[in-house]
Amino acid sequence: MNLGPACDRRRKNAAMTVLVTGAGGFIGRWLLDVLRRRNVRIVACFHHRSQAPVSAAGVEYARGDITDRAWVAKVLDRYRPDRIVHLAARSLVGPSWENPRDTCRVNVLGTVNLLEELRNIGFGGRLLLACSSAEYAAPDPPRPLLESDRLWPASIYGMSKLLADQMAQIYGSRYGLDILRVRPFFLIGPGKRGDVASDFAQGIVSIERGLSRRLLVGNLHPVRDFLDVRDGVEGLVTCLDRGVSGQVYNICSGRGVPVQELLGEFIAQARSPVEVVGDPSRVRSHDEPYKVGDPSRIRSLGWSPHYTLEQSVAAILEYWRAQPVDQLREQG
Repeated sequence: MNLGPACDRRRKNAAMTVLVTGAGGFIGRWLLDVLRRRNVRIVACFHHRSQAPVSAAGVEYARGDITDRAWVAKVLDRYRPDRIVHLAARSLVGPSWENPRDTCRVNVLGTVNLLEELRNIGFGGRLLLACSSAEYAAPDPPRPLLESDRLWPASIYGMSKLLADQMAQIYGSRYGLDILRVRPFFLIGPGKRGDVASDFAQGIVSIERGLSRRLLVGNLHPVRDFLDVRDGVEGLVTCLDRGVSGQVYNICSGRGVPVQELLGEFIAQARSPVEVVGDPSRVRSHDEPYKVGDPSRIRSLGWSPHYTLEQSVAAILEYWRAQPVDQLREQG
């Protein structure tokens, strides 16, 4: 893994240090898995109230809170990273409406804390900031979104990520920091909770185990750009390695999939008959009808997705089939 010549000159005989915030989250855990296969020293930062990532050789762990600026300064001073991947965030749209203060505190203040400390120490490495496709305005007419398209979030979560995105741009240009940003679309995969794919999987596994009779669903019409998290984290590493400083990259497949089609794939792989029933309480008023990205820019770096939707669904179902009964949500 080549993460830049500056680091090679500074540490000719030492492994590069990559620090990951939010390492205990869905994307963070998969990113650690990729980094462990490379010759780098990994520092996994995770929230003090979250479950620690699985211990592994070559990984050091730092438990704390990104909103605590003193803790951020301490971690940077102790580990002196060459590269940072900032994933720590409140990452679900629904809860952002219920607790906007906490969403902005983590997503905006946490990012500013990190940027301020990097400025203070004259950080000479590279920061990759995970932003979001939720920053984009809905395209009219529907079409894949370019990184240059209008940013106008439809949720508090999206606005918090937009503010963090723009703060990173300002710090990069004003203070000469090597910062690039990524806007992942809808990453799905084993271990994620609270999204439509995991909801479908939990419901189907509940039916397979005889815990539920029907699968309750909400709006099946939205079109989304679903991408396997394993491809997503490879995209992160590609940008960290080859991305242009100051640039932003969509991490997406470029293919729009109606939620109805996603559900059909889950049903096709179910081990029991599935009766689908519409549930008005599951229809979210903030659902955007179409959100698909254009991956041309990240593809120019040599990245491309490898996992099919069928493979992603199979992996998600197997994950939930391995969970104990008390982890499943009973439905109808």
